[in-house]
Amino acid sequence: MATGLQKAGARILAVYDDNPNRAASLARFYPGARVAASFDGILEDGEIELVVTAAIPARRADLMVAAVKRGKHVLCTKPLCTDLIHLGRIEEAVRQYHGRIFVFYAESLLFPAMTRALELVGKGAIGEVRLLQGSSPHKLRRTDRPPWFFDPRLSGGILCDIGSHQADQFLRFTRARDVRVVHARSGGPGKSECEGWENWGAMTLEADNGAVGHFRVDWLYPEHGEMWGDPRVSVVGTQGTIEVRNLFSRHGKPGGNTLVVLSEQGICQEECEPGCVQFFEQVVADLAAGTESAITFEHVIRTSRISLEAQEIAKRRRA
Repeated sequence: MATGLQKAGARILAVYDDNPNRAASLARFYPGARVAASFDGILEDGEIELVVTAAIPARRADLMVAAVKRGKHVLCTKPLCTDLIHLGRIEEAVRQYHGRIFVFYAESLLFPAMTRALELVGKGAIGEVRLLQGSSPHKLRRTDRPPWFFDPRLSGGILCDIGSHQADQFLRFTRARDVRVVHARSGGPGKSECEGWENWGAMTLEADNGAVGHFRVDWLYPEHGEMWGDPRVSVVGTQGTIEVRNLFSRHGKPGGNTLVVLSEQGICQEECEPGCVQFFEQVVADLAAGTESAITFEHVIRTSRISLEAQEIAKRRRA
């Protein structure tokens, strides 16, 4: 995220990590950035406008609230936080101190097939959206994961984590104002050293405009696969359908970014070429203008509430 901001014209002024070696490595990656002695050192720097964080999810709320209270804005990766209490604290701080919170939902913003699908739906290419069906299998890559990843108290759970992408996409495609979690389930590998950890989840969502979404997420994608996963979405409208496959071609070849549109005008397949990720440029512009063109705080809150409510429902069903 910091690199994306840098390419968009932002200056990386300082870095901090509670591991000094990681902090030093990060500083070498961004020449000219100083290593702060503490997170407070970041907050005390009056030149810094935006704090960028990918901290352990359960710790993000404290960092964000502290930053907003000190007049900073925040950009983080998903998930925003790990429970509804933390969400309420973030929302209260933003309303009181007028900070801005940006969340980078990569599966909606990074893949050209997805951004193209959102563009087409926005133009009415398939009429009004009535149904979404999505799946997002990921490789586990166990040896690459830090210990906190397997602790749901710190990671938040699979629907809180990967499921936030699906909640984000459901809101973007349906333009719903209110969403109800109809059903949610999750499960794990059973008794192991990762007690309570989940490697699959599913949820069904219903929008106030009648649209319905069925989603599944998992850490079960085969490790020998060429890609890190296979996220895909099918969008059904009143006048057609759109199928999105972000990492494969329609014929299963890895590396594609495929969009298939079936409408009253016929069937069309696009292999979408990578383009500029406008999100970071929009964040930089928003900081200068006091706007919310990159992503609105209302969207961030609604997305987070959906995935957190789904996680809570799944957790109760497992108990």
